[in-house]
Amino acid sequence: PFDGDARRGERASRPGHSGSVRDVQETQALTFGRVALPRRAALDHAELRCLSVACGAAHTAAVTSGGRLYTWGLGANGRLGHGDEDDQLLPKRVEGLQERVCSVAAGFAHSLAVTSSGTLYSWGWGERGQLGHGDEENRLLPTRVEGLQERVQSVAAGALSSLGLGEL
Repeated sequence: PFDGDARRGERASRPGHSGSVRDVQETQALTFGRVALPRRAALDHAELRCLSVACGAAHTAAVTSGGRLYTWGLGANGRLGHGDEDDQLLPKRVEGLQERVCSVAAGFAHSLAVTSSGTLYSWGWGERGQLGHGDEENRLLPTRVEGLQERVQSVAAGALSSLGLGEL
């Protein structure tokens, strides 16, 4: 059972505490063990609001009203698109996408974005070919999916798969 100082994720032996979410809420904790409770994410002051959010196994991607893409979470395999494999505890802008982002999806360890021109980009873990680049290489930065000849409207990602929906 959960007891102790939840803000630091410590466990201790105090009678009367069951480890429930209610116990955590009563202590106004930010974490329950190693699982973080929701908090407002800080974005640039110029960003007015978040238009869409996608969640992978251990990372999150958000598109703002300004068409910018931010990612945070586990950075392994380049799934955040920042050119490295560093974890990010706070939202960080994906600088490799200069064009306005309209749609985003997150798979188990990869990410996808569609820009205003209908171009599809993918990055992260590519071991099963889910990035759509004709190989099984990881990509640390957003990379254009060259095999698509039509404009992409939206995108979806499964654990080990990706789908781009073209214009009809």
